[in-house]
Amino acid sequence: MKQASPIRKIGWIVLLIGICAFVIGVISLALAASTIGFWIVVGSVLFNITGISLLTHKTY
Repeated sequence: MKQASPIRKIGWIVLLIGICAFVIGVISLALAASTIGFWIVVGSVLFNITGISLLTHKTY
């Protein structure tokens, strides 16, 4: 089995942080309709995009 590259490990960590932040942001938006919840959701989407791009990163 091939060893996972450090970039992919970082990608998984970033993706998990992004998913957790997205859930927290959606819950805070649903409960309080707060501006902070909106920015948490926006930030988590950026985290998820970064995590997915790190996971699909190819080294040539």
